[in-house]
Amino acid sequence: MPNFKYLTVALFAIIIAGCAGQAARQSDNAQIADAEARLRAGDYLGASQIYQNLEVNSDAPEYYRMMVAYVSLRSGNTREAQALLAQVLPDKLGSDEQAFYQVLRSWADLNQGKAKDAMARLNTFNADQLAPSNRRIYYKLRASAYNQLGNMVDSARERLNYAALIRNPDEARKNNEAIFETLDRVPVATLKDLVLQEKTGDLVGWMDLVLLTHAPENQRYNYLQTWLQRYPGHPATGEFIDSLKIKPGSGGKTQPAQQPPAATGAVSPAPNGNVIGVLLPLSGPYASLAQAVKDGIEAAHNADTSSPKPRLEYVDTQNADVAALYRKLVSLGARAVIGPLTKEELGVLSKSGNLSVTALGLNQTQDVNAEKIYQFGLIPEQDLEQSAASAWADGFQSALVLAPSSAFGTRMSGYFTDYWKGLGGKVLTVKTYNPGASEYTRPVGELLSAASQAAGRAFVFLIADARDARLIKPQIDAQQTAPLPVFAMSRVYDGHADAAMQNKDLSGITFCDIPWLLNDKASDPLSLTSLHTLADKTSESDLRLIAMGIDAYKLLPQLDILRSGSPYSGYTGRLSLQPGNRIRRQLDCAMLDGGTLRLRGPAPNVQPATGGGTIASR
Repeated sequence: MPNFKYLTVALFAIIIAGCAGQAARQSDNAQIADAEARLRAGDYLGASQIYQNLEVNSDAPEYYRMMVAYVSLRSGNTREAQALLAQVLPDKLGSDEQAFYQVLRSWADLNQGKAKDAMARLNTFNADQLAPSNRRIYYKLRASAYNQLGNMVDSARERLNYAALIRNPDEARKNNEAIFETLDRVPVATLKDLVLQEKTGDLVGWMDLVLLTHAPENQRYNYLQTWLQRYPGHPATGEFIDSLKIKPGSGGKTQPAQQPPAATGAVSPAPNGNVIGVLLPLSGPYASLAQAVKDGIEAAHNADTSSPKPRLEYVDTQNADVAALYRKLVSLGARAVIGPLTKEELGVLSKSGNLSVTALGLNQTQDVNAEKIYQFGLIPEQDLEQSAASAWADGFQSALVLAPSSAFGTRMSGYFTDYWKGLGGKVLTVKTYNPGASEYTRPVGELLSAASQAAGRAFVFLIADARDARLIKPQIDAQQTAPLPVFAMSRVYDGHADAAMQNKDLSGITFCDIPWLLNDKASDPLSLTSLHTLADKTSESDLRLIAMGIDAYKLLPQLDILRSGSPYSGYTGRLSLQPGNRIRRQLDCAMLDGGTLRLRGPAPNVQPATGGGTIASR
């Protein structure tokens, strides 16, 4: 798969040569060229000073005041740009300059998370009213606005309009990557419906290409040949298609969708029998967690139509020698083992040696390094990264963090700070609150007081459960002087998509979570809808562990596919194998809008890149 670089609003650094139009006198051209050269070099102060001088000394003060605002936007100073734009008299500008003025106003709106306002401005004119060099900014702003509004298809459509104006091969490559990444955030079922509706054109070709990469790995090459015949001359043909690295399979023949290739040793069937062993702390302090995992395993086992179906053998690891229990399960005929659950038990098993069959551990720890142990768990750091990555992909730069005053809050806020700074973002402040309190006026006020320091797009990153978030979010709304978007970890959502009245207080929060909880329209036998009776008797804090149990059972025959580099679409996310046999989950993202879930598609997977900048991979 290719590496994707996210193109945020802050990167709309396209030099607007010729933008002066009728407003600038011929004698100003040398100074304009100097200002543009300084912009290309990143000398925003120098460029601003030139435009300020022209504002005072030329016969086009409104135009040059607008250009000072443009430089402020380029440098990330949205507040200053807004103040300057408010002083510009649009009726003193030429017609194309008036349109560009609206472009800058919409840019400032987007920097504050006001996508609806930005789109409303952009809809007051069309691209033909802009100088050709500025139409690129117009289409990229529209793409970003649709992205913030959760409309990934129209966001990709605007990028196709932008593609027609690109002359630079590197920029065309980046735009192709952005189109693919945007459409990859659309649910697969929705894409399939849209392909049937659209039928022809570059957009449907991109949709079909995304669907191709979700097909079983051993079918993709055949699908690609069909795609190439169906979309001759498509802009993805060539370099982008090559970057997907889709190679022919064995003999080029399509194989059954869910069958792993010939065994490579990931799961070693034991001659004793068809048994899957399960190591869980069924008693003691972790019993409720273990029960939720067990419920998920049982549900997946009941839905298993294979023949012969494996028998499940459970053992309680509470106060027991987990290595001895593992050997007992192998002696009973276990061809694979699910568990153990805790990091401590996983470490003990890893160091015990002589592991004859695969163990799918239900946690992750740096202490484990054993070929036969895979590490799979609902790791909060992965959750945090992907919610934060959504903010980064939406173009936000400056973060205000609010976390509980607990060991978990300290751990998560510290991890967020390191991750966000690694991307190149700024953390303006980290404030804490007492979890379970009755009101949060003071900590929210202290948090928002730091918003005035924001250089670039600011947002709140909230670490809170649903109970605390329902009290905190209304306080943020009441105390903020300018709209601040809120992104949060998954624990902000309790899984009740139908609780509109309760969720209304969370309106405007964007978060990433497991597909099993977010897809309330699914009706397959293992969906949340089908397992609602089981879910209703499970505490909200343990609910996601049911999905983990389902995936743990279903993952065992898929480990060879993961080892080949292909992802597996599970109930806890899109699963892929990382170094150290660690399984990473790509979550889905959503926004609560008036108490109702609005899905945004798969989370971006953005990681700090070596040497600066960011990379995003699927």
